[in-house]
Amino acid sequence: KIGAKMLEKYLERINNETKVEDEINILKAELLESKKPSLKEPILYFLESELKNIPSGFSKTSFNELNVIPYIAKRSLLEHLPIQRHPIPYILVRYIENEIPFYFFLFRESGSTETRLGGRKGLPGGHVDGVDAVLDDNNNIRPKETIEIGLYRELLEEVGIPKEEIKNIELVGFIKETEERSVGADHLGLVYLIDVAHKDYKSMEEGIISGAWLRKEEVNPDELESWARLVYENII
Repeated sequence: KIGAKMLEKYLERINNETKVEDEINILKAELLESKKPSLKEPILYFLESELKNIPSGFSKTSFNELNVIPYIAKRSLLEHLPIQRHPIPYILVRYIENEIPFYFFLFRESGSTETRLGGRKGLPGGHVDGVDAVLDDNNNIRPKETIEIGLYRELLEEVGIPKEEIKNIELVGFIKETEERSVGADHLGLVYLIDVAHKDYKSMEEGIISGAWLRKEEVNPDELESWARLVYENII
């Protein structure tokens, strides 16, 4: 209870002026790490002030609009911090059988580590790790190549799809939530559509997250997490 009260106190004091390395944010990070040690891992992030070309909600903006240099910091420092957004490749996997498209959805069960999304259906995706970084000749991080490396890793870890079995990959949109304290308020979703040659794939986290291939008519939008619903409405 004390930890929860301390975290709430810190979150109330964090605002758009707080920097990643500010003392108050470091205290918040230490508390988050004590509850979830995996948050110590470094991930990619963009400064919110440099993402003005990306509109709120779902947009079909091209990757050229993301012409900014990303940075790397511990995930614990970036959680609940409004000055930045960490990119999340969010992946719509499609298989076409007899001209009928099937889409792969994850069913987030009670044991999922993503507790805020429990009980909802969503898509594969996750943070881009610092080790994924691809550098240019000036040692700046190349966002497109780096995010795609994170995408390939997430696909392999969550669904067992290796890069070599992807027939086609296309960035089809961005998701930028602006509602304060929403699940994705400090995230930038990059929605990718990929095609695969068969549907002999399944969730690699059985018992925590199960998966299923669904036709458009089989998807109930009311059962989808917020990002999956945006993908359903704008892409599927």
